[in-house]
Amino acid sequence: MNEHGRARPGRAEERGMTDFIVMRHGEAHAPGVDPERGLTEDGREDASRTAGRIAADGVRIERIVHSGKKRAAMTAEILAGRIGMEGKTEVLAGLHPNDAVDAVAAEMDRSAMNLAVVGHLPSVGRLIARLLGREEGPIIRTAEAIHLRRTGGVWEAVRFYSA
Repeated sequence: MNEHGRARPGRAEERGMTDFIVMRHGEAHAPGVDPERGLTEDGREDASRTAGRIAADGVRIERIVHSGKKRAAMTAEILAGRIGMEGKTEVLAGLHPNDAVDAVAAEMDRSAMNLAVVGHLPSVGRLIARLLGREEGPIIRTAEAIHLRRTGGVWEAVRFYSA
C-alpha cells in the first residue's frame, strides 16, 4: 500500500513492462502406457527443476494458462507450486500442439498481467517466433521455458530455462 492507502502497482505496471514465461510440458508417458499422456517421473522432476529456476530468478507471474491436455496441466501445476500459485492454473484455448497461435499471441500482446503459458510443440515454438517477429522459433525440449518481456510493444527474449 502507498501513503494514500492504494495498492502499489505491480512490477509490470511500475516499469511499463510485462513478463511472460512460455514453457513446453515435461516428458510424457507414451500413449500405450498412459492414454491421457501424463508426465513421467523424469518429466515431473525436470519440470520442477525448470520451475525452480524460474522461481529463483524472481520472475513474477500473475496468471498461468495451459492447453488442458494432462501433460500440460501437470506441468502448469508444478510451475504454480514452485512460484506460490498452487491451484491457480486455467485452460486457454489455442494451446494444443497444432493450433494456430494468432489468438494466443494477440491475447499476450494485450495482456497487462505477467503470464505463464504451458503448451506443446510445434505451437509453442511458433508462438515465440510470432512474438519475437522471427521466421522460426527456438527448439524447446520438454520442460524447457523461455522468459519473454514486452516493453511497450517491443518483445525481447530475456532468458532460457532448462532442467
